This record gives sequence, C-alpha cells and structure tokens, in this order.
Amino acid sequence: MKEIKVQGGYEKGGYEFNVLDTPSTETYTVYSISEFTIGNDKYYHGYIKGKEIREKKFPIDANPRKPGPTKVVKLMQATIQKEPKMFHHLNNGMTIIATSLEHNPTKDEIKIEFGSIVGIHGDGICNGGHTYFSIEQFKGEIDDDMLVKVEILILDNELEAQDRSAKIKVISEARNAHNELESITTAHYSGYYDNFIKKLGDKKIFFKWFEGDPDAIKGAEKVDSLIAKLTAMSPHWYSHYLNTTGNTGNHMSSARNTGSTHKKWETFKLNDEDERNLDYMLPLLDDILIIRDEISHTLMHDDFSKVSTRWRATRIWKYLDQKDSIELSHKPNSGTPHKGFDLSHTFVTMILGAFRENVWFSVGDEGVNFVGWLVDPIELWKLHKENFMRDLNNIASTINAPSFGNAFLQNPAIYNYQLTEKHFGYNIKDQIDKPEIIYDTNAGNKYQRDNDGNKWLKCEIIDPELPAFAELSEDEDSSLQAYKIVD
Repeated sequence: MKEIKVQGGYEKGGYEFNVLDTPSTETYTVYSISEFTIGNDKYYHGYIKGKEIREKKFPIDANPRKPGPTKVVKLMQATIQKEPKMFHHLNNGMTIIATSLEHNPTKDEIKIEFGSIVGIHGDGICNGGHTYFSIEQFKGEIDDDMLVKVEILILDNELEAQDRSAKIKVISEARNAHNELESITTAHYSGYYDNFIKKLGDKKIFFKWFEGDPDAIKGAEKVDSLIAKLTAMSPHWYSHYLNTTGNTGNHMSSARNTGSTHKKWETFKLNDEDERNLDYMLPLLDDILIIRDEISHTLMHDDFSKVSTRWRATRIWKYLDQKDSIELSHKPNSGTPHKGFDLSHTFVTMILGAFRENVWFSVGDEGVNFVGWLVDPIELWKLHKENFMRDLNNIASTINAPSFGNAFLQNPAIYNYQLTEKHFGYNIKDQIDKPEIIYDTNAGNKYQRDNDGNKWLKCEIIDPELPAFAELSEDEDSSLQAYKIVD
C-alpha cells in the first residue's frame, strides 16, 4: 500500500497526514478473530496491534467524516502513551469495509483486499477514523501489547457497483449516528456537490465540503452557505418576474437560515426535474462569487457621500466598519491584493438576492437550456449601488435596538429590493428576449450581446407569463440578437 507524506498546506495546522492509494492488498496479524455470515455479507471481529496499524495503514475512503487532530484524538493518544494495554477496553475500535478477506489460522493472519472507489465511496474505515488518526499520528513508540478492536465487513460480491456504493453510504452514516453527521457531510457523501466542485476547479479549496475537509483553506466558507446564496438568486425559489413555480416572497429565509435552506435543497436535489435543485445555476457560479467580492470591496472602499454627506457617521457604516478585513479571492484582476469586508452570510446574501430578477433563463425541450443576466451584474451594481444603500440606510436609521445588526437583518423590508426594477422600471418583461450575457447550460460556453457576434439568439415568446424558448443560430438575421463568444 503506497503512502504519501504531505506536510501542512493551506494552514492546516502543520500536522502530517497520509494519502493511501487503493485498491490494494495488505496482510495483518490478528488475535481471536471470529466470523459469521448474515445473508450474503460476512463479518469478522478481532484485534490488531496498534503498532501494525500504524505501519501497514488502512484506507479511509468509506468514512464520510474525515479525521482531524481533535480533542478526542488527543485523549486517545494519551491512552496510547499512558495505558496502552487498556486501549481496546476504552476505545470502540474501527469498522472496516473490504472486498475480500482470507484468514490463515496457522499464522493468525488475515489478508484483506480493498476495492476501487465508486464515485466518492470506497473501501476502508467507515467508522473509527479518529481512532485510526490517533494511532497513525502518534509520535512516540507504540507498546507491542496495545490492541485495537476491529470489525471487518465483506459485502456481497454480487452487488452492482452503484448498489455497493449506496450500501456503504448507509452503513457509514448509521455507524456514525452516535455523533450525527452534518448535513453537508451526508450531501457530499451522496455526491450532491460533484458538479459544484467540478465547476469551481482549483477554487474548491475556498469552501468546506464536509466535516474535517482537509483541502479547505483556513476560514473556508461552509458549502451550505454557498447553497443558500444560490437559492436567494434562483428564479425558482422566490418571487421573480416570471413567477415560474408560483413561489412568492423574498429571500429572507435563505439569508438567515442556511441549515434549513440546505436541507430543503437536498430534497429538491433528489428530483432531477425540479429546477430548485440549482443545477442550471452552476454556469453563473463564478459570476456570483465575483459579485459577492465586488460588494465586499465596494462597501469598504467606495465613497457613498451621495447616500449621506456624513456616510461614516451612519449606523450602517458603523456596523460594517466593525467587520474584519479579508483578502478577496474572486474579484476581477485578483492578481493584486484586494481587501474587503468579511461580511456575514446574512448581510451579503440579502444583497445578492437583489440580483435575482436579473437572472435570465430559457426553457428548451429538455429543461433550462440557457441561463444568464439581463444586464451585466457588475455594471448593474455600479449603476444602482448608491440608490440601494440609500434605501438600506433609510431603514437602518429607523432602528432603535440594543443590537443594531440583529434588528436590521431581521427587517423583512431589506429583502424586497430588486436592482432590475430600478434599472428597467416596471417594464422588465419587455427585456425578456434581450439578455446581455448568456451561458449554454450544456456546453458551458459564455456569450455576450454584440453587434458583430458569431451567434444569434432567437427568443420566441410563446406566453408572456413563461420563460422564453431560446435557441442559438449560425444564420445572421437582423431580427435576432447577435452574440460573441467570450472566455
């Protein structure tokens, strides 16, 4: 089994961890192993030396919660050092899923085969990851008499790959139920974030995708808040000029209740045909992160004297000025440092939701085929940020409460603003066939409206109450909107 040592990285605290290549086969010495069968699954119970576990390793692909240097780990390591012979009495041990096991009773050995990963589910430790971590990371000598309790599950070899993967998921979640997994961990383990991670690429490190995510940088945003931001901007979640699903109301719940919003999204994620699963919003993800950072940068650096001649004396500025300064990662031209306010999820999502009616989409034969912006969102913000902040400041000036931030962010009025309403007035539906920026949801290409474009977008308005039916054409026609493809 190949071991790769990695030191620290992304401010992980400077500890070493191991990446284990699977599939692989390893032989371990065991004590008093017993075997029994339930259905087509086999179970083995026994004990392995802690010293041998550290030497020969185990994969942890089956464990949804990746281990880390927690307080529990430190307590386990104290037992390893002070009472090694008591370790198997004081510890629950490890549950391991494998593809096959051969027991050689004459040598008290077991030969375990670990299978390949299917999606993000693979063989290895499905419970007891922190036990494994405490042993693997222990810096001293491990007593030869220290034993670790192990349970090894050999699942039915007749299972199809996807069925096996699903069964591993169920077992892992159940074995971790005593310390309930966070919603983001089970969602990650179910593959719900796969397309998000693929879309973000190298930028995925700015988000924490599951408990103990080793790749997330220090201060990474939990992914449930990212999901909540997307719901606030989705035409299918809250009121929108197309009112596509009959949903009404503002995005206050997405701004204030990330956990419940995420769980609701998970139910929609189970249904590929429910547009509230946010899949069609993914082409806008980079733009949304840039908008978020633009807002943060603007509020810290711009002159809002038109909002108030004494802007820095207003309650809303004083509230913002209490926020930490952070380096922004997604702002355009990020090759040079850009600082902005470390805005709370609630505050920035309140503003992001004001872009919702700027989101344009069309529906083809197989669902949403294009998504985009009626107006370049950065330009829209630059044009209307002062009016927006003036309205917020007027609301803020009426608040008389000990905790201004809580009272302000609980006011429903601040979630009702829509930037396109200020831009187009009440004639926004007249713009339904004139989006400025579009993305092909299948190919991912980005197009921007242009007089000399290489593509022409035909928007057919079948019903003014429904999204346009749109398609790209190679044939120039003066009645169609011309677009150029952009990076």
